[in-house]
Amino acid sequence: MYPVLVQLGTFELRTYGVIVALSFFLGLWLSAKEAKRKRLDPGLIQDCSFIQALQVIISRRFRVPRG
Repeated sequence: MYPVLVQLGTFELRTYGVIVALSFFLGLWLSAKEAKRKRLDPGLIQDCSFIQALQVIISRRFRVPRG
């Protein structure tokens, strides 16, 4: 597997990041389909997923070192 898929100057698109993003969107799509099947609002699933993605990004950037 190639660790870097695309490199444009100093920007690198890494394989791991692409796989994580694709899995997130696949899970979102499947969750919305399941919500429709159970007669729930798929918009609620999308809103919660957006908030969850923001929380993951923020918590990853501001990790406190343990020691």
